[in-house]
Amino acid sequence: MKRGRVTATEVCGYLDISPTTFGQLASAGVFERQPAGDGYDLRVVVRACCAHWRRVAAGRAAEPAQERVLSAARARRETAIAKITELRLQRAKEDVLDADAVHYALEEITIQLRQFLLWALPSRVAEILVRFGMSPDDANVAHELTDDTVREALTAFAEGAEHLTNPGKPRLRSTNGGDDGLDAAPAVLVDGDV
Repeated sequence: MKRGRVTATEVCGYLDISPTTFGQLASAGVFERQPAGDGYDLRVVVRACCAHWRRVAAGRAAEPAQERVLSAARARRETAIAKITELRLQRAKEDVLDADAVHYALEEITIQLRQFLLWALPSRVAEILVRFGMSPDDANVAHELTDDTVREALTAFAEGAEHLTNPGKPRLRSTNGGDDGLDAAPAVLVDGDV
């Protein structure tokens, strides 16, 4: 062996790598394979291996096509991290709301509104009609009519609101231009809602 050189086994010991890894690095062209008996210049091999491992760690050891794929993947990852960080910041500043919390709050409001419309409105209408001189029997008829009308309107609203939870289903609106759901005109598809 040449003076100042070391064997492949000694290089493996200094770098803490297996002989198989040493052979793979040499085959990959990280350093030049030496003929048997010549040995290796330890400084040259260590510098070449360190440079190779730095390139691998930085993602620049691949072929140019693979490098572009890696760069694109890193860019997507960084973009996703930035979006998540921005969303967390907005949520901390209360610029955005949790979808589940909004859903729960709207559900509570809807339940309260439905209860008011079903229980209080027909009774109040009948009470007001009695105060203005209508007979109690006629007020009971008005109560029933109001109750039926409210139920029909709520049913129409619930069926028309399905587009909120089922975006694939088209919305319906009345043909007389009103969106109140209280008219008897047939419903039609709204342009652009399909």
